Amino acid sequence: MDDRTVDLIFMGSLESLPPVSSKIVRIFTSSTFTDTTMERNTLMAQCYPKLKDYCREKHGLEFQVSNQRI
Repeated sequence: MDDRTVDLIFMGSLESLPPVSSKIVRIFTSSTFTDTTMERNTLMAQCYPKLKDYCREKHGLEFQVSNQRI
């Protein structure tokens, strides 16, 4: 993938995305037990369910979260 295509993707242009080879969108988050509790809880309760629905309904993809606390 050339640099221009990568730049377009980072600027939000989804037309330049390469073909999808997987049906899973997986993100990884890592935090300590205490310093980001509110942020983690907000992501888990409000953001991730919406992303899961969006991925499934709009693109037929499964959204997964790998959440590690250290």
